[in-house]
Amino acid sequence: MYKIRSTGGWQNYRMCSLEVSVGKDYHEGRKFEDTCRWAAQRFPQVLVNVGDTLQRHYLPDGCAETARAAGDAWLERNAAALRLLEGRMMLIRWDDWRNHPTYPLARAEIDRRLHVDPVFAQAVTQDLSDFVARNPSLKASACRAFLLEELAVELIFNETYEAVMLYPGGQLHSMALVSNKPFCRLSYRRKAAGSSLAQAVAA
Repeated sequence: MYKIRSTGGWQNYRMCSLEVSVGKDYHEGRKFEDTCRWAAQRFPQVLVNVGDTLQRHYLPDGCAETARAAGDAWLERNAAALRLLEGRMMLIRWDDWRNHPTYPLARAEIDRRLHVDPVFAQAVTQDLSDFVARNPSLKASACRAFLLEELAVELIFNETYEAVMLYPGGQLHSMALVSNKPFCRLSYRRKAAGSSLAQAVAA
Protein backbone atom coordinates (compact mmCIF):
# COMPACT_ATOMS: atom_id res chain seq x y z
CA MET A 1 0.00 0.00 0.00
CA TYR A 2 0.98 3.62 -0.50
CA LYS A 3 0.79 6.64 1.72
CA ILE A 4 -0.63 9.49 -0.37
CA ARG A 5 -0.05 13.16 0.23
CA SER A 6 -1.52 16.06 -1.67
CA THR A 7 -1.06 19.76 -2.02
CA GLY A 8 -3.99 21.78 -0.65
CA GLY A 9 -6.97 23.40 -2.30
CA TRP A 10 -9.31 20.43 -2.61
CA GLN A 11 -11.16 20.69 0.69
CA ASN A 12 -13.95 22.98 -0.56
CA TYR A 13 -14.83 20.80 -3.55
CA ARG A 14 -17.35 17.99 -3.76
CA MET A 15 -15.92 16.65 -7.02
CA CYS A 16 -12.41 15.75 -8.08
CA SER A 17 -11.04 14.76 -11.46
CA LEU A 18 -8.50 11.96 -11.59
CA GLU A 19 -6.47 12.77 -14.68
CA VAL A 20 -5.35 9.41 -16.09
CA SER A 21 -2.29 9.13 -18.33
CA VAL A 22 -2.65 5.68 -19.84
CA GLY A 23 0.59 3.74 -19.53
CA LYS A 24 2.06 5.64 -16.58
CA ASP A 25 2.93 3.45 -13.60
CA TYR A 26 1.19 5.73 -11.10
CA HIS A 27 -2.09 4.99 -12.89
CA GLU A 28 -1.70 1.24 -12.63
CA GLY A 29 -2.03 -1.47 -10.02
CA ARG A 30 -1.83 -0.82 -6.29
CA LYS A 31 -0.79 2.80 -6.68
CA PHE A 32 -3.90 3.65 -8.66
CA GLU A 33 -6.05 1.53 -6.36
CA ASP A 34 -4.84 3.54 -3.37
CA THR A 35 -5.48 6.76 -5.31
CA CYS A 36 -9.09 5.70 -5.91
CA ARG A 37 -9.49 4.82 -2.24
CA TRP A 38 -8.04 8.20 -1.22
CA ALA A 39 -10.43 10.04 -3.53
CA ALA A 40 -13.47 7.99 -2.46
CA GLN A 41 -12.83 8.93 1.17
CA ARG A 42 -12.86 12.66 0.34
CA PHE A 43 -15.20 13.36 -2.57
CA PRO A 44 -18.87 12.49 -3.16
CA GLN A 45 -18.18 12.63 -6.90
CA VAL A 46 -15.06 11.41 -8.72
CA LEU A 47 -14.55 12.05 -12.41
CA VAL A 48 -12.09 9.62 -14.01
CA ASN A 49 -10.72 11.39 -17.07
CA VAL A 50 -8.97 8.79 -19.23
CA GLY A 51 -6.63 10.47 -21.71
CA ASP A 52 -6.37 7.49 -24.03
CA THR A 53 -6.74 8.80 -27.59
CA LEU A 54 -4.73 11.89 -26.64
CA GLN A 55 -1.76 9.51 -26.66
CA ARG A 56 -2.20 8.93 -30.41
CA HIS A 57 0.07 11.92 -30.99
CA TYR A 58 2.94 9.90 -29.52
CA LEU A 59 2.31 6.77 -31.58
CA PRO A 60 4.42 6.20 -34.71
CA ASP A 61 1.33 5.97 -36.93
CA GLY A 62 -0.79 8.44 -34.95
CA CYS A 63 -3.60 5.88 -34.90
CA ALA A 64 -6.52 6.77 -32.65
CA GLU A 65 -7.81 3.18 -32.77
CA THR A 66 -4.56 1.90 -31.26
CA ALA A 67 -4.71 4.50 -28.51
CA ARG A 68 -8.38 3.73 -27.86
CA ALA A 69 -7.59 0.02 -27.56
CA ALA A 70 -4.93 0.90 -24.99
CA GLY A 71 -7.63 2.76 -23.06
CA ASP A 72 -9.92 -0.26 -23.22
CA ALA A 73 -7.12 -2.44 -21.86
CA TRP A 74 -6.42 0.07 -19.10
CA LEU A 75 -10.06 -0.01 -17.98
CA GLU A 76 -9.98 -3.80 -17.89
CA ARG A 77 -6.71 -3.93 -15.92
CA ASN A 78 -7.90 -1.40 -13.38
CA ALA A 79 -11.51 -2.53 -12.99
CA ALA A 80 -10.98 -3.53 -9.35
CA ALA A 81 -9.62 -0.09 -8.48
CA LEU A 82 -12.50 1.66 -10.26
CA ARG A 83 -15.01 -0.41 -8.30
CA LEU A 84 -13.82 1.46 -5.20
CA LEU A 85 -15.52 4.50 -6.75
CA GLU A 86 -18.84 2.75 -7.26
CA GLY A 87 -21.77 5.10 -6.80
CA ARG A 88 -19.65 8.22 -7.16
CA MET A 89 -17.69 7.76 -10.40
CA MET A 90 -18.19 9.48 -13.73
CA LEU A 91 -16.03 8.01 -16.50
CA ILE A 92 -14.90 10.18 -19.40
CA ARG A 93 -12.85 8.95 -22.34
CA TRP A 94 -10.77 11.36 -24.41
CA ASP A 95 -12.99 10.91 -27.44
CA ASP A 96 -15.83 12.43 -25.40
CA TRP A 97 -13.81 15.65 -25.33
CA ARG A 98 -12.75 15.44 -28.96
CA ASN A 99 -16.37 15.00 -30.01
CA HIS A 100 -17.71 17.70 -27.71
CA PRO A 101 -19.71 20.28 -29.72
CA THR A 102 -17.58 23.16 -28.43
CA TYR A 103 -14.21 21.50 -29.05
CA PRO A 104 -13.55 23.28 -32.40
CA LEU A 105 -14.21 26.64 -30.74
CA ALA A 106 -11.98 25.78 -27.79
CA ARG A 107 -9.17 24.71 -30.08
CA ALA A 108 -9.51 27.95 -32.08
CA GLU A 109 -9.39 29.91 -28.82
CA ILE A 110 -6.06 28.32 -27.91
CA ASP A 111 -4.65 29.35 -31.31
CA ARG A 112 -5.98 32.88 -30.77
CA ARG A 113 -4.29 33.17 -27.38
CA LEU A 114 -1.02 31.99 -28.86
CA HIS A 115 -1.14 34.93 -31.27
CA VAL A 116 -2.34 37.68 -28.91
CA ASP A 117 -0.96 36.70 -25.49
CA PRO A 118 2.85 36.66 -25.31
CA VAL A 119 2.84 35.33 -21.73
CA PHE A 120 0.73 32.35 -22.78
CA ALA A 121 2.82 31.80 -25.91
CA GLN A 122 6.00 31.76 -23.83
CA ALA A 123 4.45 29.29 -21.38
CA VAL A 124 3.56 26.95 -24.26
CA THR A 125 7.09 27.26 -25.63
CA GLN A 126 8.55 26.42 -22.21
CA ASP A 127 6.29 23.42 -21.74
CA LEU A 128 7.16 22.10 -25.19
CA SER A 129 10.85 22.53 -24.49
CA ASP A 130 10.45 20.57 -21.27
CA PHE A 131 8.46 17.83 -23.06
CA VAL A 132 11.11 17.33 -25.69
CA ALA A 133 13.91 17.39 -23.13
CA ARG A 134 12.21 14.63 -21.13
CA ASN A 135 11.27 12.63 -24.22
CA PRO A 136 13.98 13.14 -26.85
CA SER A 137 12.59 10.34 -29.00
CA LEU A 138 9.37 12.26 -29.62
CA LYS A 139 8.92 14.75 -32.43
CA ALA A 140 8.42 18.36 -31.38
CA SER A 141 5.40 18.58 -33.69
CA ALA A 142 3.76 15.64 -31.90
CA CYS A 143 4.38 17.22 -28.52
CA ARG A 144 2.86 20.48 -29.74
CA ALA A 145 -0.26 18.77 -31.09
CA PHE A 146 -0.64 16.87 -27.81
CA LEU A 147 -0.30 19.99 -25.67
CA LEU A 148 -2.60 22.25 -27.68
CA GLU A 149 -5.32 19.59 -27.73
CA GLU A 150 -4.99 19.13 -23.99
CA LEU A 151 -5.25 22.88 -23.42
CA ALA A 152 -8.37 23.11 -25.58
CA VAL A 153 -10.00 20.35 -23.56
CA GLU A 154 -9.15 22.22 -20.38
CA LEU A 155 -11.19 25.18 -21.61
CA ILE A 156 -14.21 22.88 -22.00
CA PHE A 157 -13.55 21.31 -18.60
CA ASN A 158 -13.59 24.78 -17.02
CA GLU A 159 -17.10 25.41 -18.27
CA THR A 160 -18.45 21.93 -17.58
CA TYR A 161 -17.30 20.77 -14.14
CA GLU A 162 -16.70 22.34 -10.78
CA ALA A 163 -13.95 19.94 -9.83
CA VAL A 164 -10.44 20.02 -8.43
CA MET A 165 -7.86 18.26 -10.60
CA LEU A 166 -5.65 15.55 -9.07
CA TYR A 167 -2.44 14.38 -10.72
CA PRO A 168 0.89 12.91 -9.58
CA GLY A 169 2.97 15.29 -11.73
CA GLY A 170 3.42 19.03 -11.67
CA GLN A 171 1.06 21.39 -13.48
CA LEU A 172 2.22 22.73 -16.84
CA HIS A 173 2.95 26.45 -17.09
CA SER A 174 0.46 26.86 -19.92
CA MET A 175 -2.20 24.78 -18.14
CA ALA A 176 -1.98 27.03 -15.09
CA LEU A 177 -2.84 29.99 -17.34
CA VAL A 178 -5.81 28.22 -18.93
CA SER A 179 -7.34 26.41 -15.96
CA ASN A 180 -9.67 28.12 -13.50
CA LYS A 181 -9.73 25.17 -11.09
CA PRO A 182 -7.29 24.20 -8.32
CA PHE A 183 -4.60 21.68 -9.21
CA CYS A 184 -3.51 19.27 -6.49
CA ARG A 185 -0.35 17.27 -6.91
CA LEU A 186 -0.36 13.78 -5.42
CA SER A 187 2.78 12.14 -4.10
CA TYR A 188 3.31 8.55 -3.03
CA ARG A 189 5.41 6.77 -0.46
CA ARG A 190 5.26 3.04 0.06
CA LYS A 191 3.61 2.22 3.35
CA ALA A 192 5.76 0.43 5.88
CA ALA A 193 4.76 -3.14 6.67
CA GLY A 194 2.46 -3.33 9.68
CA SER A 195 1.14 0.23 9.38
CA SER A 196 -2.57 0.80 9.79
CA LEU A 197 -4.88 1.67 6.92
CA ALA A 198 -5.53 5.04 8.50
CA GLN A 199 -1.83 5.86 8.26
CA ALA A 200 -1.81 4.89 4.61
CA VAL A 201 -4.07 7.74 3.58
CA ALA A 202 -2.90 11.28 4.15
CA ALA A 203 -5.24 14.13 4.90
